[in-house]
Amino acid sequence: MKSFELSGYAIAPRDPAESMVAKADASFQASCSLLGPRGFRTYVSTIYKAMIEAWLGTRDPQLMTDILSMALARASSPGRKEQITMTDNSYRRFSKTSQEILNDLEKGGFVILPDEATPHMVAAAVAQTAEHRANAKAIGADPKYLKAMFANMLTARPKECRPLD
Repeated sequence: MKSFELSGYAIAPRDPAESMVAKADASFQASCSLLGPRGFRTYVSTIYKAMIEAWLGTRDPQLMTDILSMALARASSPGRKEQITMTDNSYRRFSKTSQEILNDLEKGGFVILPDEATPHMVAAAVAQTAEHRANAKAIGADPKYLKAMFANMLTARPKECRPLD
């Protein structure tokens, strides 16, 4: 997990946890909004899922495998000193195990996401929101708002999605 975090990724649940929905917009006042608490949860979940689907369509799965393979290679031989003059390809022997781990993560309902929403993710969220209303900006289809919402949600991920300190 720590290797993904250091590489600019985060492990998150495929379906947003309650803590993530609650932190999506700290300024949201359920009692003052037309959405109400149930509507806000549906809105946030819809946006989050649209962003994940966009990400899954544009991500580089080989990069994910390589990051995990390198972490496994380092963990398997912690005392080994890096040879600066040579390229270390020992991580390649962990690619099958890495792929199995990644598949198990996805089967368990988790996904590896960038720690910041990509343009494709934001565009998908805007399209998802704007498709239902004429005045998209007024209902939260502003790209800056959606990026901030995504960042807030990732900071509120459940403990099992975070590296141990």
